[in-house]
Amino acid sequence: MRTRGGSISIDDPDKVAVRLCKVDLSAAYKQWHVESSSRHLFGMQWFRPDRPLPEYALHGEAPRPGDGVTAFSNVLNFGFARSVEWFHRISLALKALLHDPGTEGIGAPLPEGSFESSIYLDDAFLMAWESQAEALKARYLALLALYRIPVSEDKAADMVVSAVKDFLGVEFDAERDELRMSEVRIKAIRARLEGLRGKAYCETKELASVTGLLSFASQCCAPARTYMRRLWTALGGHKRRTRYTRLGRGVQCDLEWFRSLWATHNGVFLVPEEEWKSAAQIDLWTDASLWGFGVVVRLPDGTVEYLTGEWGTLGEGLSINALELLAVLIACEQYGHLWSRRKIRMHCDNQASCFTLSSGASRSATMMVAQREIALVAARHHFQLRGDYIRSASNVGADAASRDDVARLEAWVALMFGPDAPLSQAQPLCDVKAMLRRMQRARKGEARRALGRDAR
Repeated sequence: MRTRGGSISIDDPDKVAVRLCKVDLSAAYKQWHVESSSRHLFGMQWFRPDRPLPEYALHGEAPRPGDGVTAFSNVLNFGFARSVEWFHRISLALKALLHDPGTEGIGAPLPEGSFESSIYLDDAFLMAWESQAEALKARYLALLALYRIPVSEDKAADMVVSAVKDFLGVEFDAERDELRMSEVRIKAIRARLEGLRGKAYCETKELASVTGLLSFASQCCAPARTYMRRLWTALGGHKRRTRYTRLGRGVQCDLEWFRSLWATHNGVFLVPEEEWKSAAQIDLWTDASLWGFGVVVRLPDGTVEYLTGEWGTLGEGLSINALELLAVLIACEQYGHLWSRRKIRMHCDNQASCFTLSSGASRSATMMVAQREIALVAARHHFQLRGDYIRSASNVGADAASRDDVARLEAWVALMFGPDAPLSQAQPLCDVKAMLRRMQRARKGEARRALGRDAR
């Protein structure tokens, strides 16, 4: 929510400052009274202590009239299973009244598209243009006063309009257009992760709880979901849920990654580029062959730069699916800093690689070695990737670079950008040999597991 038209391009200079406000209700559930006809659902009954215990009580019968004492609650109980559902309906009604320009008694309506709100049970998070923020806050407070809903005075500081607010453990920063986990939430998650350090097994419900917390935290680092796959697999690996779950080496590696996540990767931009752009729109092409890799990119200064290199003996035995992903990783390591806030559809002439890029997961451990590194770079530079399949005939430049065919590459550059377009070769920042060694280890591990399954 940045302008009257909604989200805008990251390059649009006409931006509107946004301010935030948070309002908490006081003893929210206790404000909603229960009708007398339903109070028996919220009470308990026992025999009167000043009288002898009736004989029928020994048979398990409930107290008869005159023999028992009943205590019940007049207000909605927090522990009642339906309380959240009922109160959520009230939250939706409050939001509808706040957004309805025809609601009377709460002030003048605000311009359409100038504000947004998220009302979750007893918490309200308000967002508006800087010029409308105070008016939105006053309108919501008037709405609460109209229906005699008290506001928590203990959290009056949260009601101050500002650029940074914490809502449900997530910090919204309107100045930097960023969403990040709060320090309190990070500390709590780290404590849970430390409880699993070094364990070979843990209770399944404990792992499920930690996985849920990390899944929520991944909202502030979208590529981190790639590192959730082993946790989900560990939880769903049994047809019938067992009491204990084995924490394998892969699971421990992912947990370790999350332990260090928030030091450098906490935060995701609230306003990414509005539309997905194809790699060709930002002048980027990647490809891989059994000989080597090729990356071609046109830099902002107009220079056409390409990367090429041979896999050598380290690439023997690796599938072309994994090598295509490695070519994408090489491009991300080299030029990812230019793609901040962008949403890019990477062109690839390999269906398996396209699917892995789009979903962030693969059954192939070899492909996941490259995909995990791609997710790490994407988290570092705040961009998103998807795979977009194209035919090899449409990827001439990168295909030529991946086969070390410089003459064909030069002819393609002249055709695409003109005969005077400068062309230069750069050295890849990615440690290609180290990545190939890791992928080979993953391939051999897959082969051993396959042999073990066949033996069984």
